[in-house]
Amino acid sequence: MSKLYLFLCFLWVGNAFAQMPLDSLALSEQAEFTNLEEATANPEKVYRLNLSQANLTAFPANLEQFKNLQVLHLGTHTNSEGYFEKGNNKIKQIPESISKLKNLQHLSLSDNLIEALPEAICDLPNLEYTQQTAPTAYGFGQAEKTKNIVVV
Repeated sequence: MSKLYLFLCFLWVGNAFAQMPLDSLALSEQAEFTNLEEATANPEKVYRLNLSQANLTAFPANLEQFKNLQVLHLGTHTNSEGYFEKGNNKIKQIPESISKLKNLQHLSLSDNLIEALPEAICDLPNLEYTQQTAPTAYGFGQAEKTKNIVVV
């Protein structure tokens, strides 16, 4: 019985650590996926997803499968080399299901056609940085609940 209990405790602790966000250095060392098909084939390896050049007109379905996702670029942003990267998506709506991305820290949405963000975005416990083009940079009512919103 004690061996079973020990095994279950070990399994629980292992799962708890698997869901923890990486620190900045470790995150910068992770591959940046730019293709949704490739990312879907390796969901556990997806920490950084850059779909800013994907010509999307809708928010990508099933992003919640990326349990480790910390950086999501769907719009214009500064890339890892420090250069400005113009997005070409025309996403109009962000679904409430974005709240399932519990490890998400950085979200770039600039230069899409989004009129308002769902309140669920305020429920992301690790979200540190949201970039959204004015005048739609939030639905503004819930903006004060997040740590850092950049409006460009």
